[in-house]
Amino acid sequence: MTLLEFYAQVGGDYVEAQRRLMKEERIIKYLKLLAQDTTMSDLKEAVATGNREKAFRAAHTLKGITGNLALTRFAAAASALCEQLRPLKEDADPALLAATEEAYNCFMKALEELS
Repeated sequence: MTLLEFYAQVGGDYVEAQRRLMKEERIIKYLKLLAQDTTMSDLKEAVATGNREKAFRAAHTLKGITGNLALTRFAAAASALCEQLRPLKEDADPALLAATEEAYNCFMKALEELS
């Protein structure tokens, strides 16, 4: 799979990623770093333990990272969860968490196929 095909599969914006990071090697480097990052597991752990502040920080981090990498669908899911958690007054909406996890899983699967 090419990088262009990867971005199409995950609902991202390849042109924007290229504009921001300029080189395909750099884009791939940061995609791989995201795959190694623990923020998604931190988010799930925080939600499971009811730690709203930690869940918000994790969702906010995912929103930023995925936005910077132009992973549009993933960023939108993380952003919706982040905004829902922002007041720190309620637990994560299960549907928003599920959408974020689904986008993450799609990202991870596509990354494995990236050549």
